[in-house]
Amino acid sequence: MRVLVLGSKGQLGRCLHDQFKKTDYEVIYASRSDIDLINLNALKNKILLIRPDLIINTAAFTAVDEAENQSEEANLINNTAVGMIADICNELES
Repeated sequence: MRVLVLGSKGQLGRCLHDQFKKTDYEVIYASRSDIDLINLNALKNKILLIRPDLIINTAAFTAVDEAENQSEEANLINNTAVGMIADICNELES
C-alpha cells in the first residue's frame, strides 16, 4: 500500500513517521516544500503523479491569531485544499 502523508514535518506528521516505521507500507512524506497546499494545480498534479492508495492530511493553518490576518490563506489550506484532496481521491478511485 502506498501512503501519502501531507504535512509531514508537523507534530502529527512526525508521529506518523514513527508509527509507519513498524509497517511494510510504502510511505511518501511530503512537507510544504514538497507539496504546497496553497498551489492547488501543483497539489493535484503531484498527488496524481504519486498515485497513493491512501492520503493522510496532517497539514493545517494552525496559528489562530494569524488566521484572522491571513484569512484567505487559512481558508485555502484548511478548507479549499481539503476539498480538492477529497476530489483527487475520488478521481484516483475511478
